[in-house]
Amino acid sequence: MVVRFRLPSGLELFGLPTQNFYSGNWNLGPTWNYLVMAEKPFLVDAGRHGQGRKLVKLLDMAGVRPSD
Repeated sequence: MVVRFRLPSGLELFGLPTQNFYSGNWNLGPTWNYLVMAEKPFLVDAGRHGQGRKLVKLLDMAGVRPSD
């Protein structure tokens, strides 16, 4: 699931959930990675090691290529 936000300023953000890795009984849900749709899109918090393929799929769902 990709979540889209539009701020009052008009800036658009996408929330990209990737898996959270905790041991034991911790289950806090996903880690949220944020894609900021500025002139050149950029990620805030690119997620944990090992989540790259999932993140690339989520970028595709948001309509953004990793090369962007």
